[in-house]
Amino acid sequence: MQFFSRLFLALLLLSGTAPAEVLESVHFLIPGGEGGGWDTTARETGKALLAEDLIDRASYDNYVGAGGGRALIDLVESPKQYGNTLMVQSTPIIFRNLNGMVEYGYRDVKPVCTLIAEYQAVAVRSDSNLDFCVQPV
Repeated sequence: MQFFSRLFLALLLLSGTAPAEVLESVHFLIPGGEGGGWDTTARETGKALLAEDLIDRASYDNYVGAGGGRALIDLVESPKQYGNTLMVQSTPIIFRNLNGMVEYGYRDVKPVCTLIAEYQAVAVRSDSNLDFCVQPV
């Protein structure tokens, strides 16, 4: 996790659009429960920003529901209440919209950096008749 925090800081510092001054506060909107992957990513990023004196204060709000979609809906529909807010998301931001679970997707927000890399695998027993991932479909 320390690697991802440092990577985020490097991207933030090298970004031509990033302000040079210290922000008073950053609020993290977390679309999952405490202790999960999104929560850990947000809190570790906040710790890194604080440790590097890039912000004075970090706050966190876990907004659970719809597989992370509830937080996205609130961010898009209530933008005035989310000044200086970062929301951690991952692949479901695309899938929830594609399958119709949530009407909003990544095109409705502004991605600012990548902190999470997701590698997926489908495994079957060694004696399975399935050879390729598309066969069950």
